[in-house]
Amino acid sequence: MTFLAVKLFLKKAWLWIKNHSELVVGLLTAIFVGLFLVRNKSVDFAPVLAQFRAKHKQETDFIEEAHQEELKDIERSAKIRTKSLEIAKAEHDDAKAKLDAKKQEEIVKVIEEAKEDPDAITNKLAKLTGFSVVDSDD
Repeated sequence: MTFLAVKLFLKKAWLWIKNHSELVVGLLTAIFVGLFLVRNKSVDFAPVLAQFRAKHKQETDFIEEAHQEELKDIERSAKIRTKSLEIAKAEHDDAKAKLDAKKQEEIVKVIEEAKEDPDAITNKLAKLTGFSVVDSDD
């Protein structure tokens, strides 16, 4: 390398250091602190790592336990919902059957009362069932 190339490189390096001075100071501080703390000690990170792993496993187990409990709750709710729907359907079917039997009795009663008058039967049945009567005289 020539002298001019070295001079250009040093100028560019100094410009970079000026622009990134926070990074340079942080890096030098970290190196200094690291050398000062580790100087005559052998640092063993195994116990710290073991603590982190144990804590992580404990948190993971807790999350898994909560998830299993949530799944049980969902399953329990689904069973209750299914059972409630079955009960409601059975009650509805019973009520419908009773209503149908009651309506049939009323229809028979209406027909017996107005045997001779078909218009009266038609009007009473329409009133009873909720249907509308349409005249077809057109």
